[in-house]
Amino acid sequence: VDADVDADVDADVDAGVDADVDADADARVAFDRDVAATTRHAARLLHLPFTHPLPAPGTTAAQLAEDALRRYQEQLLSEAVVAGLVQAIDGLRGDDLGAPAQLLSQLVLRSSQCARQFLEAGGLDEGLVRGLLAPQNPAAVLVDSLLAVSQLARLSQRHYPPIARAGVCDVVNRLLTHDDPGVRARTCNLLGNMCRHSGYFYERIARRGVLDSLIARCEDVDRTTRKFACFAIGNAGFHSDALYPELRVAVPPLVRLLGDEEDKTRANAAAALGNLVRNSAALCGDLIRAGALERLVELATGPEAAAEA
Repeated sequence: VDADVDADVDADVDAGVDADVDADADARVAFDRDVAATTRHAARLLHLPFTHPLPAPGTTAAQLAEDALRRYQEQLLSEAVVAGLVQAIDGLRGDDLGAPAQLLSQLVLRSSQCARQFLEAGGLDEGLVRGLLAPQNPAAVLVDSLLAVSQLARLSQRHYPPIARAGVCDVVNRLLTHDDPGVRARTCNLLGNMCRHSGYFYERIARRGVLDSLIARCEDVDRTTRKFACFAIGNAGFHSDALYPELRVAVPPLVRLLGDEEDKTRANAAAALGNLVRNSAALCGDLIRAGALERLVELATGPEAAAEA
């Protein structure tokens, strides 16, 4: 009898422990869901002033609207909204990242002070960046996240080491082949800004095989992607000839892009070709064999050049 009683007691205890664990797990899930919803709704509300169309540029109304937005932005900065967003999105995934990533991108793009607050709050911590740039995220989240990191790279080479520590070089390869053209274009732009100030990332992107994927984007069906691919390749050849061997295969597609439909793409392609002979003569023969000289002369002296002059 005593053994049966003990067994019943043990069973009751085990059942009670299991129930407590399940209740705790359910409470945690509910709490995380509430945090995600609150963050999402708050970010949408705070982003509203940036969504209203501005009056025509150059008018008094446009100036007043810009002044109002600047004051609003300064208020968000003083309330440490950027830091709060960084803390709140850590752990969010998928669609829950949409509104906060959009607001963060807007603030970082508009203000170097907000960019600094983003950095100081841990915006380039590896776990956070990998979460924001996870290829399975919605395209809008990826585009906003790429814009924010790209802006930091554009602002200063002092941001290069934290960008490197965040593991950005490890994820860009997959994003260069993403189904969404906006993601591919912004990834090319990010790489261009990562090579803007110095050759800090040259060895890193070569070691990870990024250049092959980047060069392939010169023949992308999306014209914005082609434009930014030329920009990135040009910067990859600007600071030294370290990447010239890997960039050799970029010469023919760059020459073809001298006839692209978009002016800026043609200009970026021409600048990239110039940078590929800027630091050594290693690729001069490749440019000659690809017909770069003739195409550049045509571009500089053709009807479109005359019309622009």
